[in-house]
Order: sequence, then structure tokens, then C-alpha cells
Amino acid sequence: MGVHLGPTPTHSPVLLTDLIPSHHRRPAAACPPAPHSYDDEVRFDFFCKAALEFLLKTGRQPDILHCHDWSTAHVAQSYWSDYHPYGLHKPRVIFTIHNLNYGQKKIGEAAHACQKFTTVSPTYAYEVGRRNKVGIVAASVNC
Repeated sequence: MGVHLGPTPTHSPVLLTDLIPSHHRRPAAACPPAPHSYDDEVRFDFFCKAALEFLLKTGRQPDILHCHDWSTAHVAQSYWSDYHPYGLHKPRVIFTIHNLNYGQKKIGEAAHACQKFTTVSPTYAYEVGRRNKVGIVAASVNC
């Protein structure tokens, strides 16, 4: 997988990954994971791995990997199994739940793999905790 510096009109640095053509043929950029849009899950997982691969290959060690909702949930699990043992050792993993209506399985896996998880607001933390009988840090994280 290649990572390239891309040009922008404002000359801001943008990093681009090589595409896998079969992953990027849908007209919609982001749809909720459902039987008719399985490829969105595959495409987001690819992007998650590309981000982790970039960190590993460039030797960067961020303090935090902060993942937001189902589309980045794969980072939490993949970090521990595929990147932490191979040199990406510093980051702590935080996961923020935005919407439990999509990707509940992936959100559950991320919540299990991260060191802290939170919601977008104290109200949503209460709703999620009440609905699922879990304790959640409400919209603030202390590592």
C-alpha cells in the first residue's frame, strides 16, 4: 500500500493512499453498514488499516488514536493485533460512539478493544448505558 503527498489548491499537505479500484466504485461515499452496502465496511476497514500502516511505516507514535463511530471502529482492534506488536507501541486508543443505529457489532468490538470509550454527549451516554447496561465515560476522556 502506497502513501503519497498530494497537491491541493491551498498548498496544504494531504496524504493519499493507493486505491483498490474494487473498493471505490460506489456512488455514495459513506452509507451505514447493511446487507446492501457491505462494501462500505470493507472500504472503511481498508482506510483504517492505511492510517495505521502510515503511522507504523513513518515511525510516528501519536499519544492517542481517537476513533469516531463504526466507520473507524476497525482501528481499535487492528491496532492491538496488527500494529502494537510490531512497533506502534505508544498510542492509547479512545473510541467515541456517535450513533448505535449503525454498525453495532463493530462498535462493540471497538469498545472492547479500546482503553477508554465515550459518547458525543452526557445525554447520549445515559441513553446508551441505560439501553445496554454499560458504564460509559460521558463526553470527556482522561488518559
